[in-house]
Amino acid sequence: MKFQFHFLKTTLRFLLMLFIVPVLMSCSGDDDDQVLFLWNQTGCADPWETGPSDSNEDTTKAIESYLSENGVGNVRSVSFEFDDSLATGCLACSCTTGTVIYVETTVTNSSKMEALGFVREV
Repeated sequence: MKFQFHFLKTTLRFLLMLFIVPVLMSCSGDDDDQVLFLWNQTGCADPWETGPSDSNEDTTKAIESYLSENGVGNVRSVSFEFDDSLATGCLACSCTTGTVIYVETTVTNSSKMEALGFVREV
């Protein structure tokens, strides 16, 4: 009886490992890892051609389109946050508005995002 219980227990462990390990390994792939990038919005020099007077919705659509055109897929989210310390008083196109744009995508897009000028959030 003791031998049968040990055999069943060992067999059950083996079967669990046989099915669970591949599932866990497939869930930890780099393709699914999310990475956050940031961009300091400018007055009118952003490559997706929107600025501070455009709505966040319009800017989000423009960013997603720009990234797609440049080979960046799997954009998970785009969000906006105002940081007063980044706002500059100048009116030149290259001056920052204080709005930080965050783009969340997969780690496989990291080199493309950095080549486009986005900074990886640490």
